[in-house]
Amino acid sequence: VYGGMNFDQGSVRFDGSNYSINENGTNDSTWLRRVGGVSSSASVDLTFSSEGVPEKDGAPSNPALDNEDYIPVKALTLDFVGGEIFKQITVRSVDSDKLDLDRESFDGSGNPVIYVVNDHIAEGEKLVELKLTGFSGVSAGTQTEALVSLISDDAAIEFEEAFIDVRESSSGGRAFMMVNRLGPLDQVISVDYRTKDGTAVSSGL
Repeated sequence: VYGGMNFDQGSVRFDGSNYSINENGTNDSTWLRRVGGVSSSASVDLTFSSEGVPEKDGAPSNPALDNEDYIPVKALTLDFVGGEIFKQITVRSVDSDKLDLDRESFDGSGNPVIYVVNDHIAEGEKLVELKLTGFSGVSAGTQTEALVSLISDDAAIEFEEAFIDVRESSSGGRAFMMVNRLGPLDQVISVDYRTKDGTAVSSGL
């Protein structure tokens, strides 16, 4: 027999396992998807937290900090009406000096809202996790957890070490100092440098 309606309760899952969100709010589209039977109403709870964040690509995790890198969400109930298949998670950016302002949990379309903090600090990637729990009228799907990478939109340059020991007998008399770049790599940045006499004096060349 082909066609007809599927009247089982179906399941809900994330449509992906990894997402990236920039501090300025630019992000991958993040969706929940209900599959199988969708004729009845259902609900799930959404959590946005860095507690217990797993490793990424086999490397130790760098968990995001509550209320410094993101605003945590604990068991926010999301309702699916009968026939609703997709629900998008809206991402918004909030400046670090406006964390005391009221924030809505749902946008005008009824989609859940999560917030990332634009802290204006150059830093590496931070990790936080989206989780689905509390399934009611629906089963857990195959992807109930998703890892989110928070990407800084601020860039900085710094020396790897503040002091370098160079011997006069070093080849060519050269000092090699490592310079590190922090923040996103998708923009062009530049820096000037200079030297200044200390206890050592330049030759004037």
